[in-house]
Amino acid sequence: MNIYFLTAILLAVVLLVYFLRSAKKKSNTMLYLGLAIGIFTLVIHNTDFSCFGASTPIDIKVTNQTNRELKIYTISFWDDFSGKPQNFTAFREVLNPKQATTICMDNDSCNFWLVAKNGSDKVVYLNQVTDNSSMFSFEIRGESTALEKGNTHLALKLTADADQSRQLEQLSKWLNVVFGCLICFVFFRNKLKINGSHR
Repeated sequence: MNIYFLTAILLAVVLLVYFLRSAKKKSNTMLYLGLAIGIFTLVIHNTDFSCFGASTPIDIKVTNQTNRELKIYTISFWDDFSGKPQNFTAFREVLNPKQATTICMDNDSCNFWLVAKNGSDKVVYLNQVTDNSSMFSFEIRGESTALEKGNTHLALKLTADADQSRQLEQLSKWLNVVFGCLICFVFFRNKLKINGSHR
């Protein structure tokens, strides 16, 4: 469960409890809690945790030299304590033509793939990296002709799963915005009522 989905549920509970209370029992306590959750979510959204707590952080500079928009992903591979293969796929960002970006990630296993997909969700670039360097620079100049079918099939599956998680995260963010705005509206409406009654 991503953090934005959790905060959206908490904000929904705050609103539900507030509106289910009778008018006499209503207080701003729940609204203050909702505002605190909203501020926490905003801080999380504006903080980059990509290298937070990373034991082996690396910087990857990626340049899109094509004339197409590309979606950039990284896929890390490692073996757990029992020797079972594990992986983690992360969507990084959409790169416009001729645009460059720098990705920070943990590379404890020294084994990751850099993957690019076009607008049709086709894998057009896949670079397998097994290097323990701390800095990398890659230029994507066009669709690679040396892509192995098995690797691209796996990359397509893993990035599709990451896209689904990203869509859920985007939906959760919008729910946070809607619930947060509703809490702010009710809070300031109550403040105006109180100020008006004191006149």
